[in-house]
Amino acid sequence: MDKFFTFSFPEDLNRFNGLTNDKSVCVVAIIGKTAFGGSKSSVFTNVLDHHTGFDEGNKVGQVRGCYDATRKLVVLECFTGYDIDQLSRLLLQGNSSNFDSVLFTKAKIMLYAFHVAHIILLSTPGLAFDTSYIRLFRALDHARNKLHLEDELKKFDLPKSWCLAGRPVCPRLLFLFNPVNKHLLSDATSIRKKQDQLEDVIYRVLRKTRIITNNPKSALFALPANQQFVHIMSANEGLRSKENIFKLFDLCLAGEALEGLKADDSHLFKEMLMQHVDLVHGPGFDDSIGRNPVSNPCNVAKLDTWLAVASQLYTLIVKSAPAKGDKSRLHSVFTDLKSTIEIEQRFSDSRCLKVLQFADKAYRENLPEHYTEGVHHEQLAKAQHVMLASGRGPALQSYLARIKRDCTKYWENGHRLCESSSLSGSHCIHQLHRLPNEPITEDNEKLPCSEHSTSVSFTVACNCGRTLNNIGDPFTAKEANYLVYEDMSKGCCSKLQNIPFPVYVAAPVSPPIRSATSSHTAPPTSTPDDKVEAEKKEEDSDEALVHKLAQINIGKLKNEEDELTTMSDHQSYFNSLSQGHIRHDVVTKTEVSVPEDHLEIVAEEAIEEKHGYLSHMLTNTSTKGLLPDYPSWALTCLGTYSSYSPATGLDQPGFLPSSNFLLPWEVVIKGIVKGQAWPHVGEPTSYKQRKKIAPRKHVVDTTAKIYIGDAYTCPQGHRFMCSSPDKVIKVPGSSVKDNANKLLTMDMPLYTPCPKNDGCVGQLRHIYVCTPEIDSLVVSLLPKIQPASALCPLFLPSHDGPIKLPANGVWVMRLPHFYVDEKGHYPLPTDAAKLHVSKREMPEDSESNNTATNTDFLSRFSNFVDQNLQLIQRSVYVAGAVVLIGVGRHLRLHHRFTSSSDIPPRFYQQNVKLLGTVRHRDKDTNVLSVSHIPPLPSRFVSLFTRSHKEKSNEDLLKVSIAGVQLTKSGENWIDINIVNRNVWFKLLESPENNFIPAIITCRIKKYPVRTNVNHLLVQKGFGRVLDRYDEEPTSQIYASLRSQLLSAEQKAVKKGKGDWENKSGWKKLIGWKTVKRLFKKKD
Repeated sequence: MDKFFTFSFPEDLNRFNGLTNDKSVCVVAIIGKTAFGGSKSSVFTNVLDHHTGFDEGNKVGQVRGCYDATRKLVVLECFTGYDIDQLSRLLLQGNSSNFDSVLFTKAKIMLYAFHVAHIILLSTPGLAFDTSYIRLFRALDHARNKLHLEDELKKFDLPKSWCLAGRPVCPRLLFLFNPVNKHLLSDATSIRKKQDQLEDVIYRVLRKTRIITNNPKSALFALPANQQFVHIMSANEGLRSKENIFKLFDLCLAGEALEGLKADDSHLFKEMLMQHVDLVHGPGFDDSIGRNPVSNPCNVAKLDTWLAVASQLYTLIVKSAPAKGDKSRLHSVFTDLKSTIEIEQRFSDSRCLKVLQFADKAYRENLPEHYTEGVHHEQLAKAQHVMLASGRGPALQSYLARIKRDCTKYWENGHRLCESSSLSGSHCIHQLHRLPNEPITEDNEKLPCSEHSTSVSFTVACNCGRTLNNIGDPFTAKEANYLVYEDMSKGCCSKLQNIPFPVYVAAPVSPPIRSATSSHTAPPTSTPDDKVEAEKKEEDSDEALVHKLAQINIGKLKNEEDELTTMSDHQSYFNSLSQGHIRHDVVTKTEVSVPEDHLEIVAEEAIEEKHGYLSHMLTNTSTKGLLPDYPSWALTCLGTYSSYSPATGLDQPGFLPSSNFLLPWEVVIKGIVKGQAWPHVGEPTSYKQRKKIAPRKHVVDTTAKIYIGDAYTCPQGHRFMCSSPDKVIKVPGSSVKDNANKLLTMDMPLYTPCPKNDGCVGQLRHIYVCTPEIDSLVVSLLPKIQPASALCPLFLPSHDGPIKLPANGVWVMRLPHFYVDEKGHYPLPTDAAKLHVSKREMPEDSESNNTATNTDFLSRFSNFVDQNLQLIQRSVYVAGAVVLIGVGRHLRLHHRFTSSSDIPPRFYQQNVKLLGTVRHRDKDTNVLSVSHIPPLPSRFVSLFTRSHKEKSNEDLLKVSIAGVQLTKSGENWIDINIVNRNVWFKLLESPENNFIPAIITCRIKKYPVRTNVNHLLVQKGFGRVLDRYDEEPTSQIYASLRSQLLSAEQKAVKKGKGDWENKSGWKKLIGWKTVKRLFKKKD
């Protein structure tokens, strides 16, 4: 066997089966803390004359040891996790749960050391005893008394006292202090003095707290009575790591002198430790204190026996962990130990448990019965915020996880709302459920079975528009665009004539028959018999003649074929992301003198069975040959052409007043034969002479009226017609003044604000076309809908081209409610304020000579105004603002006058009134200093002027009260009632000596309106009329002012008001002068 080897626990016992050492061993364990970069076992390097090798690869909870056969010594180093190096590693891991378990692991490691070691070294960095060990020692002593390891130790060949006590001896506890700054204790005297002080403090503290007692047999550990148990590491002791040792060895082997090294003091610690080790191998410990000493047997064992016992106890004490549901003795002991030492954990649990109910209340506050996952996460964040704000301690993270777990369980236990959204964006109001046609699986077998439903409803009109009905919010395009109208048509539209749209049919379909000259026909009916009968009827009717003569396409004109075609792309944009666009093509064509024998009926090729169908609606980007499995459009005939009355409009429910009229469109058809023409001048008139000449037919132009209308419907059922983008038809009386030119030449919006309800949006749902009973006129219709931006495809009812409408009918096309393509559905706008003005695109060949197109100047000008309406409005506003600015600058509305010279001469001539504030009165001249206030507010002045000086006395206008000489009473009255008040002063004449004579008006108390201050001063006797008015006044305003002042002065003299009181001697004289002035004749 090697004289020196290392080991660790738990380790395979087979490694020690071959040991035959008969020597008993002394076990020394070192526990505690170390400074950064240090090692507790480095102190044993000088004791064992060998490095322990414990510096690398150490983990929390690990016990590593080494055996020295020469000294019969086993050294154990317990890694409790409180070394600075190990704590830094835990901190870098960032897991707070690691710190929670370090204290409990430390307690178990120390408890293990007290059961297997004879001597225990407690390492402490610094020179102060850590009093936190007192609570830990009490908890360990309490756990040791409950542990009872007798049954486990009986398996080994151990002394009886060892089995009963559960340990070989009551271990001695030695204290090892490693000061950070070792140079503070430079000499041996100071070190010894400090050791004695620490021994006194430690003994007194442990004695007072009853950690050590007179009977060491029942205590957790003992302190030697007459031996040193505290050692302070000096500057030359306790090399920090094996790297330092290697450096020292390298210096020695190199033979270099170690100058400057102090004397080696490592023997001090070795001598202290070996004294206690020798007692273990000798007489044992005698640590009893008191009158009746109690023996403390010191048991030693052979190495192999001790290793087996230590490994077994390591498994029982260190590796065991409290588990829920375990009621064993060890479980209860360790549970109590954990609860005792983890005071912060207990406080944190108590605190967080109180906050838990408030967090749960915050989660359930204002919660509906069923709610979505987004609401769940929002409320969960509120609950966790309450816990974070009030919870404390290491248990906070576990309670946050508990809140999440409890709230999620509550949400999933019958409160989870179905996450399915309708086409309008509303969530299903039911709890999480499965659909009736959904297969049952393990995940949904316990869910209730029901259909989707929301609280949103729409009012829609049927295919023909004669019935209104409330429908629920649809969740599928088939339900929204087909099933709802199919149910509504059973009692209404099913009896009317309709043209079906092509859909996918699994079985082969019989070939349809159509005219050879027509490339676009109505789709075939569902059965072959109906197609044959329809064909025969068409050949015998006037419609067959129409198909044989020509095909008429309203909207686009081909010059070489006299064909007219008008395309209208109706488009509206909403929400800047979802925009609407509709284009419907209505086509008409006329041809003259086409023989019937030049036409023949041919059969179209048979339609092959479609392998697959479209799961969405038909668009211009859809694969050719694939059709949808249900029609999203409907085309129905309401009646004959005469059934529509232009005077009363459509007789259908839901239309707003005066908004149910279709717009007329006059189409000129050229080359219609009207019998034999009248003879020209010079032609023979007799029957015999005319018989020799071939008869000449009379060809004239005919005008036909086609009525067109775009009907919008809002979700509340309000219906209205639009004559142009964002313009609702309102017919005063029974005469329609607008025409359908804008409908055919401009893009119409798919969505437009409802005129009755603000914020409600109407959608284009029906297109009405009235076809007249004219044989040579064929009308076809092809709507093109673009519900979003320009990247959105065009939705079409068919890929076969325009649909021909039979003559003599009122046809209505019902448009889809929701538009769905392969990318998904396009949502409806929710706010009318976000709708934008739609584009208006003119047809490419709008310069045709045909009169059916609107090419006149007025129409073009009207279209230009409509297209640039917003620009024109802004231009008018800008022009108006420029005019106002020019007028303001001319009138100087922004200028503040600071002197009489600033006032324009025309202001004096026109006797302009100015506004100002009276700042003060000049005591010498009784002139008022007025601060002029311009008409425009001060915040607008900076727009017209560069800067303004601060107000001073020089910037004030000098305004005199025209025609009045103030008395002392008048001066006081002016100071009280006029100063610091806003007044209006009317300019009378050009200023003299920079004094502006003016008539002053102001609002004075007890007077409801503005009062003439000049007249009031004379009337109250506070002023006299100036003598200068003895001369003839220069203007009419002066004459009026003088007459008013003289009359007021005469009344004041007679009544004795103001300064005229108590002056009876002068009353008659002054009164006579006043009358004389008043009735003085003009020259």
